[in-house]
Amino acid sequence: TSMNIFPPLSVFYFSVDAGLVLTLFGFFNSSTFEVRRVVKLLNPLTGYSLSSSPLDFLVISAFRILINAYTNHLGISGKSSQIARLDKPVATFSVVCVSFSFLKCLLYSEQPVLHDCAGTYFLPAWNLISTVIFYRLWLNDFEANVGNTAEERKKKDEEQNNEEIQLSKIKQIALLMKYSLAKWPWLLIGMLLSLTSASVNVATPHYTSQVMNGITSLREGVDINHSITMLAVLTFASMVLTGLKSGSFSYLTSIIVSKMRKDLFNSIVSQEIAFFDKHKSGEIIARLTSDTRGLSYQLTDMFTGTMKSVLTLVGKILVMGALSWRLTLVNFIAFPIIIYVTKLYSDFYEKMCEQGSDTNADSHQVAGELISNIRTMRSFGAEKRASERFARAIDEAQRVSRKESLLAMGFHCSYDLYYNVIYVVVLIYGARLVSAGSLEAAALVTFMMYQQDIGGHIVGLTYEIPQFMGFLGESRKFCELLVRKPRIRTDGTNMQPVKYESSA
Repeated sequence: TSMNIFPPLSVFYFSVDAGLVLTLFGFFNSSTFEVRRVVKLLNPLTGYSLSSSPLDFLVISAFRILINAYTNHLGISGKSSQIARLDKPVATFSVVCVSFSFLKCLLYSEQPVLHDCAGTYFLPAWNLISTVIFYRLWLNDFEANVGNTAEERKKKDEEQNNEEIQLSKIKQIALLMKYSLAKWPWLLIGMLLSLTSASVNVATPHYTSQVMNGITSLREGVDINHSITMLAVLTFASMVLTGLKSGSFSYLTSIIVSKMRKDLFNSIVSQEIAFFDKHKSGEIIARLTSDTRGLSYQLTDMFTGTMKSVLTLVGKILVMGALSWRLTLVNFIAFPIIIYVTKLYSDFYEKMCEQGSDTNADSHQVAGELISNIRTMRSFGAEKRASERFARAIDEAQRVSRKESLLAMGFHCSYDLYYNVIYVVVLIYGARLVSAGSLEAAALVTFMMYQQDIGGHIVGLTYEIPQFMGFLGESRKFCELLVRKPRIRTDGTNMQPVKYESSA
């Protein structure tokens, strides 16, 4: 693809990026624009401080320009395959830029002289927005170059030759949503129960902290009966709502899965005969049985667990922001990194689960083939070879499961360590704010209650999101069979002209 090192859209964006950063330099530590302040901040001899200097944002802007130029240079030079290696480094750079924006906001908040300056918070905000725009533009260049490589063309040719439907994640989710929305009354009831349950869970830590703060002040005549009563009511309400929500979503899932299983069977029996030559009976039965059971479990977990965790997490973060926006910023520094690492783990876990689903289907196919030919196998005395063949299929499935287990162990150990470090940092910084008079001790206790709770929700999501991505990988073949159209219609709707020759 012929292209310039700096395409017009990139030139416009990077001009705005660098120009706006330099303009905000003029407003840094001042309510009006001053050119001499820009010159002073660009002078390396004036000294650099991480907590008070904005020079970092200009350096980040320069790095964005260099990355974009290098990517387009590789595209012009015909080295598109090397661009694929930049995918993870560029994504990591963008995530670090987002976290760095929140870090600078927190550091600037510790400098009273910077509080009333326009450039103080506009610079981190623009860096955040600019990073998102940069990564979107870079992805466009990435897709334009890497999408046309020989390997990609070969893959597309193979897919066309196989004439199989390749469902994307978006199409899979849309298919599941289509089945869910067909039973919208139950879905609406479950959503309302989830929202109410999340609201109850958001309020619970507040009254728990009030009880704890009241206990320490009992000698001063503080009445904690109201807080205890509210806490008891919220606990009972949470129990009832959780049960109703789980029951509603479980019933909804059973209806959805039953409908999908019927549609899958109807889709299979309507396929052309050549389809059954390519797909063995054992594999097809595995899609109807084991894949359907996994689908039922994951849908129920997604509806009952993931939805509640997301709603509760959002509500608690809003409450934490109202208690102390500085302490909340500490979490926002860590969140992008956690989300990015979870995304990497989810992608790999999805591939592993798809491989696991395929190996399980293969073992079903091998078992079905051997058992259906038991008479032939017995007449030739081939039981030992049959056992060895089935054992190889099981060992392959076990090998994939071992990879999944090792990956999960490493990810969750590192994540728990990472989040515990954040918890300690929040506690230390909160104690510093209390000693400085910027935060009340009671507010810190309440905040730490919420901090501990969101830790549990994030841990839950880091388990559930990869499992959901793995579920998409496992159910991909299931969904592809569900929407597959037969190559030869047998319902009388595909009329073929009759070819004949006249005797005359």
